[in-house]
Amino acid sequence: MLGEFVVSCVNENVAIRQNKSLRALWLMDVITKSTAPKFHSVGQPSRRATILFDGKVALGKGSYGKGMAAPFHSHKGGEIIHVLSGKAVFATRDKEIVAGPGMTLHFLPGEEHMLENRWDEPMTMMWIYPEPDDAEPIKTNWVKIG
Repeated sequence: MLGEFVVSCVNENVAIRQNKSLRALWLMDVITKSTAPKFHSVGQPSRRATILFDGKVALGKGSYGKGMAAPFHSHKGGEIIHVLSGKAVFATRDKEIVAGPGMTLHFLPGEEHMLENRWDEPMTMMWIYPEPDDAEPIKTNWVKIG
């Protein structure tokens, strides 16, 4: 008989309790800030990425210091970006906008886009690659931290 495991995260500590009355098994990966791989772009040490999940999709957090930029590029599966703090210029070949906290951008598969932080405050964002292989350039071409 399989028990259900309820996982609750409190201050990055994980408590696992078994409920013997249910017969389902739930599997969960828990990745914390301290265990997630961190990288910075070659030649741009304040352009950083942390890969929080790398499975059927890739999820991460990015930080761009003043003057840091990602030149025009595209992703096989597209990209979704949610700006957490600061602001940056995001552009496709057709339009350009300034995005700030709370704004979410969606770039279609293969759509060329870029971003640049032109302000003093760092811009932080969460990103999702629906195609997990799109995270490979970060893992292979960026400098691993720690």
